[in-house]
Amino acid sequence: MTPGMSGADLANLLNEGAIVAARENKTEIDQDDIANALERIAIGLEKKDAVMSEKKKRLVAYHEAGHAILGALMNDYDVVAKISIVPRGPAGGVTIFTPSEDRLDSGLYTKEFLENRMCVALGGRLAEEIINGKDNVTTGASNDFQQCTQVAKQMVMSLGMSPAIGQRLLGGQQGGGPFMGRDFMGQSAPPMSQALKQQVDDEVKRIVDEQYKRGMKLLTDNMYLLDELAKTLMEQEKVGGEELVRMINKAALPDIAPMQQAAPAREIAASPADRVSYSNLLQLVDEGQVDRVDFYDKGRTAVVSVAGRQQQLVAELPLGTGLINKLLAKQIQIEVHTPEKPNPLLGALGDAALPLLLIGGLLYMRSRGPGTGGIPGMNQKAQIMMTPETGVKFEDVAGIEEAKQELTEIVDFLRAPERFVKVGAKIPRGVLLSGPPGTGKTLMAKALAGEAKVPFIQASASEFIELFVGVGASRVRDIFKQAKENSPCIVFIDELDAIGRQRGAGMGGGNDEREQTLNQILTEMDGFEGNSGVIVVAATNRADILDQALLRPGRFDRRVTVGLPDVQGREQILNVHVKNKKLAEEVTLLDIAKRTAGFSGADLENLMNESAILAARRNKTGITMQEINDATDRVIAGLEGRAMPDSASKKLVAYHEAGHALVGTMLPYHDPVNKVTLIPRGQAKGLTWFTPGEDQSLISAAMLKARIAGALGGRAAEQLVFGTDQVTTGASGDLQQVERMARAMVTQFGMSQVGSIAIDEGGMMGPSYSEALSSEIDGAVKAISDECYLRALTLLAEHRAVLDKIAHELCEVETMSGERLKQILEEHTAVPEKLTAV
Repeated sequence: MTPGMSGADLANLLNEGAIVAARENKTEIDQDDIANALERIAIGLEKKDAVMSEKKKRLVAYHEAGHAILGALMNDYDVVAKISIVPRGPAGGVTIFTPSEDRLDSGLYTKEFLENRMCVALGGRLAEEIINGKDNVTTGASNDFQQCTQVAKQMVMSLGMSPAIGQRLLGGQQGGGPFMGRDFMGQSAPPMSQALKQQVDDEVKRIVDEQYKRGMKLLTDNMYLLDELAKTLMEQEKVGGEELVRMINKAALPDIAPMQQAAPAREIAASPADRVSYSNLLQLVDEGQVDRVDFYDKGRTAVVSVAGRQQQLVAELPLGTGLINKLLAKQIQIEVHTPEKPNPLLGALGDAALPLLLIGGLLYMRSRGPGTGGIPGMNQKAQIMMTPETGVKFEDVAGIEEAKQELTEIVDFLRAPERFVKVGAKIPRGVLLSGPPGTGKTLMAKALAGEAKVPFIQASASEFIELFVGVGASRVRDIFKQAKENSPCIVFIDELDAIGRQRGAGMGGGNDEREQTLNQILTEMDGFEGNSGVIVVAATNRADILDQALLRPGRFDRRVTVGLPDVQGREQILNVHVKNKKLAEEVTLLDIAKRTAGFSGADLENLMNESAILAARRNKTGITMQEINDATDRVIAGLEGRAMPDSASKKLVAYHEAGHALVGTMLPYHDPVNKVTLIPRGQAKGLTWFTPGEDQSLISAAMLKARIAGALGGRAAEQLVFGTDQVTTGASGDLQQVERMARAMVTQFGMSQVGSIAIDEGGMMGPSYSEALSSEIDGAVKAISDECYLRALTLLAEHRAVLDKIAHELCEVETMSGERLKQILEEHTAVPEKLTAV
């Protein structure tokens, strides 16, 4: 059940199993508890209360069935363990594979296995295309494309599995593996020429395209099995690996090994890492794999004997954090090597001169005191706020029920620890709350402390960092000292990404200070003894950039996603924020919730506050739907400006907005129009409001193209009515949206002729792909834009009379509802019913 797990992973698994058993009031851990814990660690907590439409359920069932069947058809691949369409975390479903023990032990992967991995990863998209067609494939395969592209790049750039490239290790800008872009000395490989970059891009595309075609043939040849598995998943939501084997045997398919076993791996040359991080060194020490440590260069460099081989660690080792004591406790041999000096006395004086001068200067400035020009920041403590009782309960936090479910066991432990201790469970030391701004992460942390009736200690990670190295680490020690004195308690660190970014990527003293602060947090969390009662809760909206050392078992291993609320969640949140507000009888919270898709909890609180302010300004005794609608517009688009006087500009804006509205209404996959207005807001002279669908997790290619055509409807109307030379700058915002959506279709979602690859658009170093691929991407983006523009222009030309009527009425009334727009259209033509991908 646990191939590939480290000692720390196994300890975490057993602890999670104990927590599962304790929550069910068991006195011992059984196999089911371990199985549930294993799934929770691998793929997150099940969202048992999540409701999927039948259309989405069917799509997810076929998507996962595509992965599972291709995996089952491969001889040299991992065994399918389980398929589920019960949502977990951000995923609508999951297919779990059990890796081969031999393959994991050897660390060697055959070319056939890597090709199979790409083919299996593409299975979900292929199944979508087979059942719904190319226009209705969705954005749900973006992670699969990333995995596929990563594997193909490794094969081409670092594993010598491309005859066209040969046995070479190429530059790191396009890298993906742990040794990408490094030669055997650990130095950066030379940069690649444009010609070589193009050759690499062509090879990656060729490899992925081959697996796409191979997977398509396998699935279309075995449609009966695909339909059978998807149908079974829709009925019972989960299918085990053994049940899938029975399906395969029953189908009597040719060329399938029913009880698949991994083929013997052909050896691939691989070199051990020459460098290890400090956190990895600590993990190796804990696991008993370190025999000897030799310190050089005054403790800055360590040569570590690990598993019988020499690995060199070059880093700023924080020896003061207890590393020496840890090594001695583990009975690890230690040698400290001092450099030879021709004159020890002169050498000592020379080495000490600069530090002595610096220390003397610092002491002098410090003696002057804060009021006489002392060094700012040196004596300041962290801004720690301790609240003995927050007064916030889970009932005050609405709309994020899944996050509450995740945190309930921590409350149970803090209230009744004996139930967990009885089965040997240790409560998680760290909980990471991740999600967009305004979703209630801080409020959830306060509710956790309030429910458990323990003190709440709060600090922002951004306040730890100062110019002087060591100040941040000192502030961390202050916080954890206070936490231990007030145990049990909750320590909340906001904006963890301010100090928790992946180490080794920056330059300068500021980066040294950040790394030392991060190391101190890791050390403090490792220093908790047993069930100390101190639980660290951190919040971030950039979990993807956090250092992996923070996320390993024993630290922030419990990750809780606090996402944007659905319509039921928004209704619950609104219910909280209207408790002290007087609403008119006409106001229904469900109607507000339906109109505010994409709003966070903070947005909804602001919305109701703005509504109350408007009602007060208008001398009303209660908040009506008029105030709520006006406040919604204000929150989304800014303050309302003055209406435009009758002029040529007003007519042009009317046609521009009428173009958006007409195209959006006449395309079945476009969101419905809520209203159209010529009242300026912010920088916009007019606006067309659309009501997005509730479920935006899976968006089809047809929906994206409809949105692009709708965004281009304003420019198309300008051209149709006023001529090509009279189009205006008013479409610049629309063109930005078009570029963003079309580029995402090409580079992230595999919805163009460029292929099923994920293309990294680059960061500070710019794009990592060749100019030829860049040109191909630009061509694909332009092709999508041109196709959608022609569609918008054609629709407007076909319905020119109704376009004129909408624009003229807009000039008169200035604001038109979606119902009135549809009524005008239905007087002239048939309006299509709205369709969705899920």
